[in-house]
Amino acid sequence: MKREEIETICRDRLAGWQKRLVEEHATPVLLVSVGHDHKKGQVVLSTTEEMSDEEVMLFLQGALNMLAYKRS
Repeated sequence: MKREEIETICRDRLAGWQKRLVEEHATPVLLVSVGHDHKKGQVVLSTTEEMSDEEVMLFLQGALNMLAYKRS
């Protein structure tokens, strides 16, 4: 995938997510991304500077719990 394609996908998705966050009166704390090409499958986590590893794990566990609840 070319760099320009990645930039376009990121810009479009982030703009859509930003709109939803504003509508929900929410701010981002954790972004989970996946690598392509030579970094295929590599997970990239981006967090706010003040988030500890424990807080990241708690947010991810909370997200998993929400998904599991929706499925039941």
